[in-house]
Amino acid sequence: MTLDEFLAREAAKPFAWGLNDCTMMCDRWVRLKCGVSPVAAGPIIYGDKGGAMAILPHLPLIMNAAMRRAGLVKTASPQRGDVGLVDVGERIGPAIHAGGHWITRHEDGFFTAPLANVWKAWRICDFGATT
Repeated sequence: MTLDEFLAREAAKPFAWGLNDCTMMCDRWVRLKCGVSPVAAGPIIYGDKGGAMAILPHLPLIMNAAMRRAGLVKTASPQRGDVGLVDVGERIGPAIHAGGHWITRHEDGFFTAPLANVWKAWRICDFGATT
């Protein structure tokens, strides 16, 4: 499945905290391409907006540990298909490198962030021409 196909499939899902949100979308992408779940490796556990907001201040530490436990390697040169933590205004959140920008989702819908807004990124296993 290409990245564009994946994102189209994700866009068709209704937003739900802990199920169809930025973290879970990125987790599904990593599982699809690498066969590992950073959420399970983390573990990153929440089921509603309150739980998500409670871990948000700690998300960089939590996600860094989860990605490391899942065996993913940091990259200073993220490419299309990689996953990163990006500054999306008043918060930092998981996103997928979509080529010309980062893409993520929130309860308000899908949105993009400039490539320069990356705080940290991880190389995703199967990327390149097919993404």
